Amino acid sequence: MRTSTVFALGLASGASGLATPPDVRLNVARAAPDSPSGATRPPCWLEAREPKTKTALDNFLKRVNIADFDYASYLQTDGAYPRISIAMSGGGYRALLNGAGFIYAADDRTGGDSGISGLLQASTYFSGLSGGGWLVSTIYGNNFTTIESLMSDEDVWQFRPRYWRDLHDQVSSKQDAGFDVSLTDYWGRAVSYQLLRGDEGGAAYTFSSIADAEDFKNGETPFPILVADGRAPDTKIINLNSTVFEFNPFELGSWDPTLYGFAPLDYIGSNFTGGRVDDKGSCVRGFDQLGFVMGTSSSLFNMALLTDIPDSPLIQPIREVDVIFAVDSSADTTYNWPNGTALRASYERSLNSIANGTHFPAVPDAETFVNLKFNQEPVFFGCDAANFSSEGGSAPPLIVYIPNAPLSGFSNVSTFDPTHEIDERNDIVQNGYNVATRGNGTLDDAWPTCVACAALSRSFERTGTTPPQACQDCFNRYCWNGQLDTTAVSSYEPGLILNAEADSGSFKMAASTALWIVPAAAAWLLTA
Repeated sequence: MRTSTVFALGLASGASGLATPPDVRLNVARAAPDSPSGATRPPCWLEAREPKTKTALDNFLKRVNIADFDYASYLQTDGAYPRISIAMSGGGYRALLNGAGFIYAADDRTGGDSGISGLLQASTYFSGLSGGGWLVSTIYGNNFTTIESLMSDEDVWQFRPRYWRDLHDQVSSKQDAGFDVSLTDYWGRAVSYQLLRGDEGGAAYTFSSIADAEDFKNGETPFPILVADGRAPDTKIINLNSTVFEFNPFELGSWDPTLYGFAPLDYIGSNFTGGRVDDKGSCVRGFDQLGFVMGTSSSLFNMALLTDIPDSPLIQPIREVDVIFAVDSSADTTYNWPNGTALRASYERSLNSIANGTHFPAVPDAETFVNLKFNQEPVFFGCDAANFSSEGGSAPPLIVYIPNAPLSGFSNVSTFDPTHEIDERNDIVQNGYNVATRGNGTLDDAWPTCVACAALSRSFERTGTTPPQACQDCFNRYCWNGQLDTTAVSSYEPGLILNAEADSGSFKMAASTALWIVPAAAAWLLTA
């Protein structure tokens, strides 16, 4: 890693304040096995979080009630408790809303039992990229609120044209302070007005301030991670060897060998050498404004993004993640449905040096995804951990792939769709809920059991426990067995999977005003 670093990511830079504390020292630690996150705080946080996830998992398994399985006795076994993570792909507002449907189903604060209620509370990590990062940010930026609350609040998840002048004034003040600005600054502020409560679109909120929230400090919430993919200047394509950056409440950095280090998030934007700000230098604060971090994660505009599922931070062996519920809202096909490209990119990335020794389960080609309908229903990848024993090291997490699919509605809106009426917004969230719950059990009434079995899969292997028959049935149903079907796919235009008359929804959403999304309107602000 170079010793002199300014964390601007090559996308934009700016800060809301400057300070020159006496004797400033920023310890730029390595993301090495003996220092997994560049500081000692995340392990301390885990000590607070783990009792909460254990209680939540106990409650989840009690509700699911896997047949012929004494979960309470099993969890007394050393190493039995799994570490669960959720990853939300990019895909603009499509990803935000489809992912919201999944979280609505997984959150035990939602009224009723979706079958997977409590999965969110049992999770240790919650990552997002681009539109998936907006979902993470809108939840944490509003005090770890519920999807139900966000959808019923007319102060968020809306857009009002009067904000544009405010955006210009706010970004201009950053420029007047001597920092470069770009379209990402305006984009981040625009997204903030739609997703964050608070004055001026939550302008005072920083991502690092999440670490100061009492519920986070007490381990009541999962650990939020936003991912930004590096891009070389003057290029449009983000290749598999691009550096993947991680924002978490404590730090910014990367696990990739191109950087392999982290710095305190609340001081990014500061110019330091050898881990120390020059005696005559200034210590920058506020660079990690939440809106700017959201904008950085989603600053794709017309770029092609392959690594669209933020799993890189979750497959680091030191984090000991057992399962990743990967919600894919990518637009890989002509009509904006996923075909596994993002997951396959993660696998292909794991095969070269940028992976830095991490592993990822094998993933088939796009034709197989479509022909075998892997993009219409959940699929488990990496079920047999023994397949990785010859490669050395521990097995990667089991991947529970949850693709955006037309269960109750057509949620394949364009990433760059300029407007969404509230009814359409609600339909996409409803569809995401149905995807997460298999149509409230309409498509598979054993799905809650299979979710529980997926969560316990690596645990069973770790403890040498034979899975109960119910879990073996789930693995036979959802695990990819290596079968391929590479027949060319000319066009993919799926119809609705659920019968339109089936009562697959357990909630209805209140109407409100229209949600206006006009990303192109930001362009004039650069010259206004």
